[in-house]
Amino acid sequence: MNYQRSKFLAEEEVRKVIARGLDAVILNPAAIMGPYDTVNWVRMIRLVCARKQPGVPPGRMSFCHVDKVARAHIAAVERGRRGENYLLGGTEAPLAELVLVIGEVAGVATPARVSLAWLLRVVGQAGEWVSHITRKKPRFTPESARMATHLHCDCGKAVREPGFQSVPLCRLVEDSYAWLRGEGLL
Repeated sequence: MNYQRSKFLAEEEVRKVIARGLDAVILNPAAIMGPYDTVNWVRMIRLVCARKQPGVPPGRMSFCHVDKVARAHIAAVERGRRGENYLLGGTEAPLAELVLVIGEVAGVATPARVSLAWLLRVVGQAGEWVSHITRKKPRFTPESARMATHLHCDCGKAVREPGFQSVPLCRLVEDSYAWLRGEGLL
């Protein structure tokens, strides 16, 4: 997958210069939510709020708050160990729970059926093929289908060493929703 591969290659370059003396740490945030998101998880929030979410993606994700991710970067400079990776996960939740919480926060009904993972991959592949014809960026790709079904990370080391903090799912959604409403984006 291109997204993960690009991250891996970038980390390898950083590791090369760490080996030559650079004082650096690597942070790997999971699914980031919160204010200022206009392209990632906000898409699901908008779909649920507009009652256009066709179904519930299968799987689970590890969600982290953008504020805590920013603070983790500062803490990693002060307390991170040179050359170490810190996984910034946080709240683990099924995507069905995320959709439900979005509906509760927004006061809208949510879809109940969980989509099949293979169907998401088919829809992603179709989106990619259509984009070759329309020359428009696809809204959903095979890569996003794979990424949207499961992301788990153990952030224990990030909690112990630089002091990363997780945030409950409801607050993640509330903060995202409030910012979107305040900006007139919902």
